[in-house]
Amino acid sequence: MTRETRFPLGAIASSVSALICAVPTLLFPADSPIAPKLGFLTVGAVFFALGVLRIRAEGRTPPADGEGDVTRQ
Repeated sequence: MTRETRFPLGAIASSVSALICAVPTLLFPADSPIAPKLGFLTVGAVFFALGVLRIRAEGRTPPADGEGDVTRQ
């Protein structure tokens, strides 16, 4: 009945993406060049996409004890 705990990499990647996307707003002045801001937003979007893919992959793992999930029939 004990369930193996997993490290939530998808949630962590999504949180990191929010921080990366917030960096230009928090650190750069409003009249700064747009290229560094777009770089941060691009990297943040990549982290967010990886986080979403990881979260979706975490839901597809089979149960460890061999019992089937009766809610997904």
